[in-house]
Amino acid sequence: MKVYGKSLGPQPGWPSTRTLIPFEKGPKNTSQYHEFNNNWLLNLRFPNEGGLQNFVRSGGTLIDVGCGAGYTAAALKEGLPNVKVIGIGAHDLDPRAAQKVDEVWYEYFPQPDGALTAYTGRADAVIETYGAVTYSENPVHALIAELLLLGPNSTYSCITSTTGQDPCLSVFGGQKNLDRVKSFFIKHFHVNLSFVPTKIESLVTPGKVFTDLLVRCRFASHTYTREDFETLCTLADEEIGIPTLGKVWYKADGSFAIQEKHWPCDEGNPLEITI
Repeated sequence: MKVYGKSLGPQPGWPSTRTLIPFEKGPKNTSQYHEFNNNWLLNLRFPNEGGLQNFVRSGGTLIDVGCGAGYTAAALKEGLPNVKVIGIGAHDLDPRAAQKVDEVWYEYFPQPDGALTAYTGRADAVIETYGAVTYSENPVHALIAELLLLGPNSTYSCITSTTGQDPCLSVFGGQKNLDRVKSFFIKHFHVNLSFVPTKIESLVTPGKVFTDLLVRCRFASHTYTREDFETLCTLADEEIGIPTLGKVWYKADGSFAIQEKHWPCDEGNPLEITI
């Protein structure tokens, strides 16, 4: 395993209800965890399409942005042994997960001279699970960076949090702003993003259901370089607007916070998304 950058230290205290099955609880639970990842991260993301293995060529590259302790990246490497699996995260990976992945980039994604510089236009698949899009102050900027990683004929899939309450809110705001986000990426990336509300049952708290937003697309190609990132972010600010931060939905030991985003075009319009 190659390591780039410097970790900020141990993992922050994530919500216990989202710790679906702790990796360290022994072979039985480890097996259950991997099975859950395969069923959820692959089948939910790519329903009726044969799973992620049909989207990443042998010898290709898969990048997990916001990889946390590395459990998902490790599970994907086990399922796709001929694929280069890269984890990008800010805190220490579990050593047992770290030894399975090919590369780890410790950074708040994206950073100058970091993973975005190294892998712009090179990934066969980019996934995110409650990562940069969820925690970024501007999720559109994070989404731009993640799509820049994609190479020709590639796949993107992101699970981002919602409030999980009535009304159910996303970091992208209401439907009017979602439409504006979609239009921006059609115009500048020639890609039609789908925003799909989902429900996921907790394996820790029986009966507890989490509402999330699945963002996904199939990607043809782009001609951008790392140097275009700031320009694209400026265009997004002009065409979509800059969100102002509202109340905190969740904070992990002070390291990461999910905050409500108020987008200019949502003012006076319904903010909830339908689950």
